[in-house]
Amino acid sequence: MATIKFKLDKNTIFLHFRQGKDEFKYYTEFKSEPKDWDGDAKKSINGTTVTLKGKNRIKGNSTNALKINSQLNEIENSLRELLLDATIQKQGFSEIKRAFLQKYKPTKIEPAPILQVPEKILLQNLVTKYSVERKNQLAGSTISTFERITKNLTLFCKKNSTAVQDINVQFYNSYLNFLIEEKKYLNGTINGEFNKIKEVLSYYNEDFFPEVKIPYKRFKRLKEPEEQRVKMSNQEAELYHQFEFYDEKVFIAGKKIPVSKTSLEAVRDCYIFSFNTGIPYEPLCKLNETNISEVEILAEKIIYKLNDLVFDSSQQLMNFLIENKQNLPATITNPNISYETKMVKSKIPIIQYHRDKSKKILVTPLNEKCLNIIEKYKGQQRKLLPMMSNQKMNFYTHIGLRQSGMFNDIVTNVNYSGNQTIVTEMKRHEAITFHSARHGFASYLLNSKLPTAFIQKLLGHSSIKTTEIYAKASPQDVLMQAFDILRK
Repeated sequence: MATIKFKLDKNTIFLHFRQGKDEFKYYTEFKSEPKDWDGDAKKSINGTTVTLKGKNRIKGNSTNALKINSQLNEIENSLRELLLDATIQKQGFSEIKRAFLQKYKPTKIEPAPILQVPEKILLQNLVTKYSVERKNQLAGSTISTFERITKNLTLFCKKNSTAVQDINVQFYNSYLNFLIEEKKYLNGTINGEFNKIKEVLSYYNEDFFPEVKIPYKRFKRLKEPEEQRVKMSNQEAELYHQFEFYDEKVFIAGKKIPVSKTSLEAVRDCYIFSFNTGIPYEPLCKLNETNISEVEILAEKIIYKLNDLVFDSSQQLMNFLIENKQNLPATITNPNISYETKMVKSKIPIIQYHRDKSKKILVTPLNEKCLNIIEKYKGQQRKLLPMMSNQKMNFYTHIGLRQSGMFNDIVTNVNYSGNQTIVTEMKRHEAITFHSARHGFASYLLNSKLPTAFIQKLLGHSSIKTTEIYAKASPQDVLMQAFDILRK
């Protein structure tokens, strides 16, 4: 059992790592006043001294606290990733310590873009500075989002001021109209863009413009549709997994693009793997064989006996009695039925992975389908699965679903752009994306009566409300269940 905890030595923050009887300390470059440190504390309750666990981070949401806590998270995650490496684990504590001290390097802050006018800080420059400084803490998709925002602000700047000092309700309304009219964004994308801008402004507020009062509360959140993630059922996933694809050519922008059945099959297998594990796109791209291991489970098992005959389950015993009802007296005299409980050990194959978005290490079991997929592509690429770019994954997924012929039913998608409601109808194979596999995983577990709290743990959600969105019955599930009830 390993424990990782940050502690305070006078004013210096250090990492304390313990594994069994072995331990080491790593002193960081960061400082904190004892009064600002949220560490473990002793308290006497009814004459008994108890330990109150703290977060072991700097208190508060000041810019300095957020920056230092972010760096501490990076240090801890670096060590936890090493603990998942089976090769390093086998070599023991000294190798873990050596690999950590060799691998970890404090984040180097690259020079930010030069602000042309010191007294006027341009928002697009600040966004770029933020994504550069925090690139080691941000997921690749988040960095791409900040790059898109920078381009939008630069284009918007040609007719409007983007100086931080000029950000007010008028700026919000003008930029909102720009995103709706010129960029043709839907409300979900617009809300996400403003959230990222607020994140950047809050991060730098104390350092660069403490005197500027930005009216965050006046920036209204636009109406978004309810979660309408289109997905496939478990039965459909079973059939899709068995489908035989064929080579074809598709027209894109007037050009014929060849699509091989090999590529369609590889993307389909990755989709099925995600459907059976709930692992999203980015962690799937990073998986390798070191992420796979086994956990030993000790469980009770009831053994049934009929004289000298042994049965693994009550159903097996009942089937035997029914099948041999006529011959039973001849074969078994004075039948003696009994049972006993045994403790049985079994090993469950699991996969452990680190999610950048939540900064968590998650564990999920692997079923026979997943193990077969892993074996199928073993040694064919550096990583565990033949993953491609997210754009290509969706491209091949849409073609594969169309070829299967199972997803031609029409679905309705409701969205909003400003105050305008946009209703579109499309075939279901056009609406399903690679990320839909994760939603299908959650819905299947929900329909299998697994508690939502368990599903939350498997998906790594901080809030159970997020899990409830994922683990939502699809319209197809509702129709099928209602039909089954009404026809009886």
